[in-house]
Formats: sequence, structure tokens, C-alpha cells
Amino acid sequence: MKPSRLALYLAVHVVLAIQMEEWREVATAHALVTFAVSLWWAAGGPSGHRVAFAGAYIVASEVLWRMTKAAIFWESAKYAITVLFGIWLLRRHRRTIPPQAMLYFVLLLPAVVVTLNQTPLAEARGQISFNLSGPLALAMCVLFFAGTTMTAREFQRLLLAPLGPLAGITTIAIQHTVTARVIEFTQESNRVTSGGFGPNQVAAALGLGALLALLVVLQPRARLSIRVIALVAMAVLTTQSALTLSRGGLIAAAAAGALAAWHLADDRRIRGQMLKLAPLVFAAAAWVIVPRLDAFTGGALSMRFRDTSPGLRLELVSGDLRIWRDNPVFGAGPGMARPLRSGASEPVAAHTEFTRLAAEHGLFGVLAAMLLIQMAWKRYRQARSPAAKALVASLTGWSLLFMLHSAMRLAAPSFLFGLAFASPVFRAAPVAAPAEEIEPELEPAPATGD
Repeated sequence: MKPSRLALYLAVHVVLAIQMEEWREVATAHALVTFAVSLWWAAGGPSGHRVAFAGAYIVASEVLWRMTKAAIFWESAKYAITVLFGIWLLRRHRRTIPPQAMLYFVLLLPAVVVTLNQTPLAEARGQISFNLSGPLALAMCVLFFAGTTMTAREFQRLLLAPLGPLAGITTIAIQHTVTARVIEFTQESNRVTSGGFGPNQVAAALGLGALLALLVVLQPRARLSIRVIALVAMAVLTTQSALTLSRGGLIAAAAAGALAAWHLADDRRIRGQMLKLAPLVFAAAAWVIVPRLDAFTGGALSMRFRDTSPGLRLELVSGDLRIWRDNPVFGAGPGMARPLRSGASEPVAAHTEFTRLAAEHGLFGVLAAMLLIQMAWKRYRQARSPAAKALVASLTGWSLLFMLHSAMRLAAPSFLFGLAFASPVFRAAPVAAPAEEIEPELEPAPATGD
């Protein structure tokens, strides 16, 4: 992508987000047009890379649609990427499919019977849809990306695609922040600096954008201008994510970014670039950005991130484990653990996917969680080069950390987990490209369906 086009792409979404927040109809139209174009690409397009691009765009737009109140149902993004990738897989008539991804989802089906037996059909359908849409999307993303090979340019575009909608989320959050008469910062997450929407989801989305921008910056042969734009985007996204005072999004992004940098440091060329860039980033953060943000929040920022207590999450985890003890084999059923959890004055949705699986799916859920971790580990072992290991570790690492603190509230962890299964063989692009845009070829992973 040319730098001028990338800048225009981001600017268009800044303007679009302002209109989407002002008029709900614009937000709805944006969602419907996105779905329509994506379906067109999946059903009739010649390239699976466009389908992947559409999936990345939908995943990044999910929080934007929610915060602008687009007239679509809550889990639209998860089902949209499931349908898109399913259509493409049917068109390709793939004979071999990763069995572990299918088994992971199949293990969650027995508990559905429990929910159907306990609640009316309409309510049961809603609970099942809400709680299984994330695992279904994850399985489909693994199936889709397991047979996908991308060039360096295609992968870079896929990383840049989410930055448009995420720029829109940032715009709305900044607008609310600067126009608010008074912002009261406490030791809780802040809804004003989150654009008037849930801080947990906004912070996670912005943190994801910062991670994707960092992965672009670390590409050794990317254009300097692209890397500069990505670096600026990373700084803005990180700053606004921090201002939400929701720690999970920023911590997950920082941990995943550290995993990528750790593995890329084994590459001599990238290590040299990081040694030049890291001191500048650290100095800007430590002496300019963080002190000013801390002053703006009256010291709440530093106090919030120094606080390591898990808060309500630990009580919810204990509640999930107690529910699993009472329902060891089939669990309480999808959605049925919510009213049984302790630690809150009213029913609270799960914050940790792994204990939710145990509580609502019993032994089958525990096996599914173990299989999920085993898939990530096996994929990591298959990666041979530092660049391939960095991608797998950072993408699966962010996904698993998101599930640890926010369950599967968004489609993003499903998409990133699946993206890690794309082939790390960056072949030469079919169309000649400037040398600075072509990444050195990575070692291929062994052919596998997992």
C-alpha cells in the first residue's frame, strides 16, 4: 500500500466515524455495505486474500459499530466472518481440514442440550448464540487460514486493514475526551475517555491496533514512510487505550509485542533496527507521554497500572470453578453460569474464557481449552524462522491473553488466533514490487492440516 493511500484511508475513517456517531443511520449503512461487499468477494471473488482483508476489516469495525449503535445484532461480526470464511472454504472444496479446530468446537456442543432443557427455546437460542459464536468463529478462522499462503505485501496490507476502523474508534474517544466539561478519574476504567462506550472493549480494540502497527514497524523491508505512519498510529492508539484506564487491553498488547520483539531479535537485521528505535520510543514514553498523561489524569493513570489486584475477576473465576464442581461432566450449559456466579450484586458475564468453558461445558470444556492451548503450542513449534515464530507467538499470545481477561466478547481473538495458522512462507509477489517492500523469504512450516 502506498503511503499516500494509507494516509487517505485513515483520514476517511476519521471523518466517517464522526458521521457515524452523529447519525445512527450512517453507522448502519456502513455495516450493511461492508457485509455486502464482503459477501461479494467471498462468493465470487478470485482471491482468498480479499476475503481475509474483509474479515480483518469486519473484526476491527465491531467495536465501532457497537459504540455508534449500528442497527445490527450484537454478535454480527463473529457470524459475518464465520459465513465469509465458510463460503470461501466451500468454493475451494478443500479435502483436508485441521481436525483439531473442528474437535475444539464439537467438544462444546454436548452442553447445548443442558441449556435447551433448562430454558425456553427463545432464551436458550440467545444464550447459545452469544456464548458459542466466539468459539465457532475461532474454529472457522483456523480452517480458513490453515490453507492460506501470503506474500509479504499481502500480509502487510492485512495488518494495515484494521487501522481504518480503529482510527475511527480513536477519533470518537478523543472527541469525547476533549469536549467533556469535567472528567472524573478514579481507580476504575473511564467511560468518557472510551468514547461513551465500554472501556474494556475500547481499550482492547485500541491495544490490538497498537500491536498490529508495531508488527508493521518491525518489518525490515517495509517502506520507511509506511513505518513512520504505523509508528504514529501506534503511539496514538496506545495513548488513548491508556486513558481508558482499562488495563487489560494495553497489557495484552504490550505482552504480545514483547513476544514478537523477543523472537525478532534473533534476526540480525531486525535486531539492529530495534536497537536504534527502542531507545527513542522508551525516552518519548518515559519522559514525555506518560508524565503528561499522568498529570492529565491527576495521577490516576500511574496508580491504576501499579494496582495488580485482579478485582472482581478473581471472584468470578472462583464462582466458575464452584459451578464446575457442581456440574463436572456437562457443565451448567452455555449462558447458564451467569446467574450462578458469586461476587456481584447482579448476574455478571464471564471474564475468563477458560473457566467459563469449565463452568458451562464441564469436562468437555476443559478438554476444549486444553486443545486450544495445544494447537497454539504446536503451531509455534512448527514455525522455524525468527519472523515466523514472532508472528505465531504474538498473534496467539494476544488472543489467549484477551480470553484470559475478557472471555470472547469480540471477534478479534478468534481472528488473530486463526491468522497465526496462515502459512509463514512469504513467496515473491506475482507483480513486481519495489525492493524495499519485499520481505525476505521465511522458512516454510511443515505441511499440516492442524
